[in-house]
Amino acid sequence: MFNYNIDAEVKQLIDKHPELWIKQNHKKGDLLNKIGRFATRNYYLETGIIKASIDNEDIGKEVIIGFISDAESILVYKSEKLNMPFLLNLEVINDAVIYSIGGEDWNELIEKNRIFNELFQQYTIRMVSKFIEQARINSYPRAKTRYEKSLENYPCLAKIKDEYVASFLGLDVRTISRVK
Repeated sequence: MFNYNIDAEVKQLIDKHPELWIKQNHKKGDLLNKIGRFATRNYYLETGIIKASIDNEDIGKEVIIGFISDAESILVYKSEKLNMPFLLNLEVINDAVIYSIGGEDWNELIEKNRIFNELFQQYTIRMVSKFIEQARINSYPRAKTRYEKSLENYPCLAKIKDEYVASFLGLDVRTISRVK
């Protein structure tokens, strides 16, 4: 497998082909995608924080499964092509500057840059690995250990509201404020 940084590669594509990308300022609360919709765009988060969550109807609340922060990509464009609705809510939680590109333009770039098929596989593996690692961390019985280990993988946790961190770590808000 290649050892490339897909986020750096996406940023290079933005720099090489700015005409294909839309740069937008997003405010806290903006939804980039909602569960059940088809994802038709890919994103590069220049600055800000986005939470990825699911709706757990059994318990009547949102469950946060990850965060995307400065200089990270969100590659989901194949949702529509595969006729699979996207499975996550993506919501801006700190004002953000985000570049986006539509599926057709993305496919054109992919054809010109063959390495991206391999990079997309690496991206998928990275995201699944992060989710698995976080599940392992969330199994620690001590809240302080959960928080500290999670902070290593998600430094943005230090800048996020306690209620989001609590949902992400499977703890209550009072415990998070005490641990911080």
